Amino acid sequence: MNGLMKFLLVFTLTIWMPLAQAADIAGRVIMVRGEAQATNIDGEVRQLKRRDTVYSSDVISTGDNSRVQIRFVDKGMLALRANSKLNIKTYRQPADASDEGEVLMELVEGGFRTLTGSIGKGDKAAYKVDTPVASIGIRGTVYRVALVTPEQLYLGVSSGGITVNNSLGQMNLGMGADFDFALVDNQRIQGLLSPPDELNQPLQPIDDESESDDSDSEQQTPETDIDDEQAPEADQSAENPSIRQTELPNGLDKEKDSGSEEQLTQQVVDDTTNKGGDSGDNGNPDNGNGEPPTLTSPDKRMSNSEYSKFLDSDDYGAFITANKTTAGTAFVDDKGQTVFVSLKEDGTNAVDVTRFTGTSNGSQPIANVSWGVWNDAAEGSIEQYRDSQSMEHTDLQGPALWIKSTPIRSTDLNGLSGTISFSGNGQAPGTLNGALVENTTVSGSFDLNLTSGAVTNGNLQADFNGDQWNASFSGDIRPNNATQNTPVLDLDITSGNHGEISLDLNNSEIGGILTAPASAGGTPGVAGGFQLKDMSESPNTATGLIAWPGSVNQAE
Repeated sequence: MNGLMKFLLVFTLTIWMPLAQAADIAGRVIMVRGEAQATNIDGEVRQLKRRDTVYSSDVISTGDNSRVQIRFVDKGMLALRANSKLNIKTYRQPADASDEGEVLMELVEGGFRTLTGSIGKGDKAAYKVDTPVASIGIRGTVYRVALVTPEQLYLGVSSGGITVNNSLGQMNLGMGADFDFALVDNQRIQGLLSPPDELNQPLQPIDDESESDDSDSEQQTPETDIDDEQAPEADQSAENPSIRQTELPNGLDKEKDSGSEEQLTQQVVDDTTNKGGDSGDNGNPDNGNGEPPTLTSPDKRMSNSEYSKFLDSDDYGAFITANKTTAGTAFVDDKGQTVFVSLKEDGTNAVDVTRFTGTSNGSQPIANVSWGVWNDAAEGSIEQYRDSQSMEHTDLQGPALWIKSTPIRSTDLNGLSGTISFSGNGQAPGTLNGALVENTTVSGSFDLNLTSGAVTNGNLQADFNGDQWNASFSGDIRPNNATQNTPVLDLDITSGNHGEISLDLNNSEIGGILTAPASAGGTPGVAGGFQLKDMSESPNTATGLIAWPGSVNQAE
């Protein structure tokens, strides 16, 4: 696989779900380790991967050495431990301003930690978790539960409060209560002065050695167990001692299976430093107005709201500057500008955050694709922040092109057949020898076989105000490993020329993603970028963006 494919773009295609099914969406998976399954009301079982959707009435279960994290529709988050089973009976957003919505879940076995969302912040009765021993209500909460046996339940509150009740009575834990921890069984509801070991340890030890085998990645980065309270913490921030200093992980689920979402959300689901209070930031129960709690960013380069946007973002893309392509998760910052969070190239699995201080000269989104230019010669600067705990940055030399969209899940490709053909002829920004060419004309086409994953008949033509470049390419698309949910488009340029000069095939690259249609029943398209270099004594370079419509020929 060439260098660009390791850091460029991923392949995307969205299958449009019926509106009735969409209305039942409870949340999406943001991290899976090991085996996690969802069983629907009809008994159909599906293996869960990152970015999969979970629905009301799904029963989520985890196996040995496994865990899963879910981001719910009301911004709540839940980390389900190994050997656990959670029945999401109802997870319903409010229908209107007078409706609170409803959450009803049942912990059948195992344990979880959770940050509750907006549902239940007004009407506490709108949120309830049942267990075989007791029921749990909330008062704005980060809490954890361990059902050790069907008759023995341990609970702990990190922020806010919960109410536990069964036939024996009721007890409040956390905010305004005498205890933060409790043991509940068939004979008692007993407050505990210190965290019980059952909450501090995973229900089953995580076998790090066995986990490293579930990925084809070239390097496995040690991960911090979300279920292990004994894991060492980094130094605390002088400005806010409640912030766990965690390196913001990369958002790419590509060759390196970094466990990034696990690290990213650990500070939310595993922060036990905040106790009490009904308002403010730093993971406290709410902001005094019934809204979900403000997530505290573990990274100084991102504000709390930007951290939340990063967490919610499904957008991936790339920016090209100084003839280098860098890809990563894309989100829109507090000023309305696109920001990229990209994996470092030093093998540490840390990330860089890159943003533009000016106003991007961008396009209106077309078929779920956005692109634009960071033109530092006109205004602003392209700033790259490399240290998660510092606002020091390096100014990159522009101009830079950027493009973003939403990637497909591998699970959406299962069972599809036929061919998608793409072709286009349009104008988009490009660069020639590092100089911006506003109206580069790019045309081309290729075919994708959905059965074999083969990309064939690929061709690209780019006209930089009369300066002609051509390339032919082929390749394939496939999931990068069994645990990830993003198939990678792996392309090779097989021939090409810049006028009379041949291309340097070892240093010329192209990649892209399929994009969802703008409306149900529409046609998917392709968006991507290219970087070409010729074989002249003083090599010329050309970079650009592509956005081509496609047509689907589905097999009978």
